[in-house]
Amino acid sequence: MQNAFIAQQKADFTIKETRIRALIYSKAMICASVAAIPIPIADIVVLTPIQIAMVTTIGYFYGIEITKERVVELMGTLGAGVGLREAARQLVKLIPGYGSFVSASVAFTGTVALGEAANLWFKKKMTIHAEELRAIFQNTANKAKEEYNKEYSARQSQNQHEIERLRNDLERGRITKDEFDLNVSQLT
Repeated sequence: MQNAFIAQQKADFTIKETRIRALIYSKAMICASVAAIPIPIADIVVLTPIQIAMVTTIGYFYGIEITKERVVELMGTLGAGVGLREAARQLVKLIPGYGSFVSASVAFTGTVALGEAANLWFKKKMTIHAEELRAIFQNTANKAKEEYNKEYSARQSQNQHEIERLRNDLERGRITKDEFDLNVSQLT
């Protein structure tokens, strides 16, 4: 019975970690999509509640009731890392086209880093040192940025192939110019 209980606890831990990772990455993709909208400052109203909900849900996975004060405590511990990222993300949106990509990348990496930091913070019963938590945030943000850029590059390559296919269809008369334009606009 004891071995079965221990095995169940290990399985539950693995399931919990898998669900937390799925939560973090799904929220990060949503935040990246919202941040890609080229209107500075307007997306903060949407991103902040998504990130707070993510942190709250991670806390619930650990059986910790989350109050606004606890979320503010975590954000305060991470401090400048979160604030400077947000400020840079808003400023870069002023650059047409490229700014949306960078803003989405920063929102994705910041959300993943916040989620992973929150996961560790709750896992360690909110007793982790601020320096260690900030280091986890920074390291996770760097890894998430690499992941996002790799995924973005792969998607861009796929889109280029699809645009070439559409261009060939247009040249051969298989589709109209309006259909071509519509399909290309949906890819970008």
